[in-house]
Amino acid sequence: MEKSFATKSSPRVAALSAQRGFTLIELLVVIAIIAILAGLLLPALSRAKEKGRRIACLSNMRQVGVALQMYEQDTRRLPPKRHPVSDFNSLFAPPNVLNLLITYLGSKPGFRSPAVYNCPSLKPNPNPVYAPTLYSSTGLSVNTVPLGRPLSVVPRPATIILMQEAWSLSHNLWNQPEPNDRSDAALEGFLPNTYHEWHMWASLSTHESFITPYSRENLCNVHDAGGNLVFVDGHAEYRKYRQLRSGDFGLLPDEVYQPTAAQSDKSWNPAF
Repeated sequence: MEKSFATKSSPRVAALSAQRGFTLIELLVVIAIIAILAGLLLPALSRAKEKGRRIACLSNMRQVGVALQMYEQDTRRLPPKRHPVSDFNSLFAPPNVLNLLITYLGSKPGFRSPAVYNCPSLKPNPNPVYAPTLYSSTGLSVNTVPLGRPLSVVPRPATIILMQEAWSLSHNLWNQPEPNDRSDAALEGFLPNTYHEWHMWASLSTHESFITPYSRENLCNVHDAGGNLVFVDGHAEYRKYRQLRSGDFGLLPDEVYQPTAAQSDKSWNPAF
């Protein structure tokens, strides 16, 4: 009986031995392989996710461009110059490019601003003074050079940038390039004006509205060192910020981009 019992238990003992877990070395090897694969795949997944946000943002900009086209067809001119405009979509905000386009985007002033004004890659400005409000949120910066002008006086509207992406979501209507003379007479075109800041090489030490402690390009720099743009004719496209020129904003002299605060602060003449 004892001999028979021992014989039957031998396969069971062998099976239990075969079912033992991994050794420590084997586990470490598996963990190392997983870590290597994750290191290879995560950057690619992150790039793919950002590319998806960039495409969604371009779709938003195209919708804004269509609204601009409809406004221009109705009025035969561009929206008026206003700088600056806080809480741009509140009932107390003056007429400005963003609240005038809202009705063409299926909303109205005094309600929440359209989601297409917000790039999915941008975050709300961390400074409460500039953070979005209940009514107003945008990541757009608007070129004041052509604003308020009849379409007939804007040369090559398909080449003049009207809107670009800023550095955060805000209730402020940012205007870059912005006018040096902000008087009503100058904004309405009764006085000549000059402009500055068609790009913004700046940091938090430059102004409290910026979000990085180091100097960087803050305009058209949301998606892989570039951004989506809306042009005066209403079409939208993506460009790298280093490919931009002052002439793209209707300014003279026409200079290539330079990553310096000196060029950001320089005054420029309008080309028309």
